[in-house]
Amino acid sequence: MFSVVIPIGPNRDARHALGSLLQSGLTEADEVLLIGDGFTPAISEEFKCLPITLHTTHGALGANVARNLGAEKATQPYLCFLDDDDEYLPGALTQLRMTLLSRPSLAVCSLSWKMLSGRLMPNKRVKKQFTENDIWKRNIAGGCSSMVLKKSAFEDVDGFDPDMKSMQDWDLWIRLSRQFPINIIVEPHILYRDHDGARISTNRTRKIAGLMRLLEKNMSSWPNRVCAFHRARIASLRFVAGEVSWFSIFQPKAPLASIVFAFKVLFR
Repeated sequence: MFSVVIPIGPNRDARHALGSLLQSGLTEADEVLLIGDGFTPAISEEFKCLPITLHTTHGALGANVARNLGAEKATQPYLCFLDDDDEYLPGALTQLRMTLLSRPSLAVCSLSWKMLSGRLMPNKRVKKQFTENDIWKRNIAGGCSSMVLKKSAFEDVDGFDPDMKSMQDWDLWIRLSRQFPINIIVEPHILYRDHDGARISTNRTRKIAGLMRLLEKNMSSWPNRVCAFHRARIASLRFVAGEVSWFSIFQPKAPLASIVFAFKVLFR
């Protein structure tokens, strides 16, 4: 039923992700695709009981290319994208399997999560579904590890954009939301390891590049106020990087957001 795709970057391993699969409810009807970004991953003895297949991209091309390769090789109808440093909570796949079997019309799901640090989720997720309007300004649908969808839906939107330096998950959620409702699974299924180590989400250069690419791809369809919000956010990050002046943060079509972003960088 599930193809769990785990991309692994250079000098990384997937011990947290693989370890969580041992208690997740994975069955013989599922598969795990371990995708090395330019190298062949090694599997330690404790994980050889899992139904793992190994694949390697042709060069270190990034997590998006690795995820797309995993989706291409997947043989099961549902794709799960688990980052190598995140985990499924015990029994997560058992619960998810029951949900999807009882509601086969669900094509795209956003799993709720807990933070390893104890930090709360950024939204209360009181709705049953997200639309594109809900995720215009912020990715409240979650990271790649929260993403479960039919392989056919993934193929309909052409998968992950390999040119996105960051915000890969957000970009895919947006494109999915234009064709499918994003169904919210309220019960937490994911443990996000929001650590202080190297992560794309904490790399300012990649974050700026990702936001700029996101705006470039969507500015023709987003309202002016939403585009202005993103311009103010990008300008605030570029100001911190010493690339633009503080006044560039102010966007007339997003005055409140401009003020918020401006004060954030002043009192950071």
